[in-house]
Amino acid sequence: QQVSLIDVRKEINFCKKVGVPILGVVENMSGLRQVLSDFRFVKQGEGGEMDATEWALNYIKEKAPELLTMVACSEVFDSSKG
Repeated sequence: QQVSLIDVRKEINFCKKVGVPILGVVENMSGLRQVLSDFRFVKQGEGGEMDATEWALNYIKEKAPELLTMVACSEVFDSSKG
């Protein structure tokens, strides 16, 4: 883990020196955890994707408001691949 931290610090310093903005750091073999109310919902259609966030959140508020405080978890990297 120490070697990984050193590598990340080197890369951050490099990006700062050359003026490349850092959008974020991904923790390897980690998962995504996000409150359901922070998600963006998209509906697939013949014309492509359509934003359905407002509709979905309103539906959840009406039918199951307790879901809005739940945290959705997803693996960023599939851990079964080794």
